[in-house]
Amino acid sequence: MDISGGNTSRQPQKKSNQNIQVYVRVRPLNSRERCIRSAEVVDVVGPREVVTRHTLDSKLTKKFTFDRSFGPESKQCDVYSVVVSPLIEEVLNGYNCTVFAYGQTGNNLRPPKSLYIEVRCMEDYGKFELDDGEVIHLKKNSQHYLPRAQVESLVRQGILHHIA
Repeated sequence: MDISGGNTSRQPQKKSNQNIQVYVRVRPLNSRERCIRSAEVVDVVGPREVVTRHTLDSKLTKKFTFDRSFGPESKQCDVYSVVVSPLIEEVLNGYNCTVFAYGQTGNNLRPPKSLYIEVRCMEDYGKFELDDGEVIHLKKNSQHYLPRAQVESLVRQGILHHIA
């Protein structure tokens, strides 16, 4: 019987400097950035290191070290399995764990209403390519937030319905 009050589980003891871990995921260029041929100025150079440049040709770089870095080819499930999944067992063993995710996701960011409109598709239309190269699948009852100038003709034809 252990009366020392220590951790009797078979989990390895964590060092006190391992309480906070920092991970980074470098996102791939989005369709707009690819369309205008933006340069990738952030490189994942190892499993823990990221190097940034001010411009593509810049020799001046900054190196950052993280507990783990994920490149633009990584998927959300990769990040989850490495970062979050191990914490589930910790929580079930009674430890407190917090995951704080920060970054631009595009969720709930709306351009001015004068440029974009929210529409509902009234019939199956198929694929619709926007000027920036992004392909939208217009299926009956699907809702989208799209550039007004590019979809006004579909609204006039009754394929899309402007949601006020």
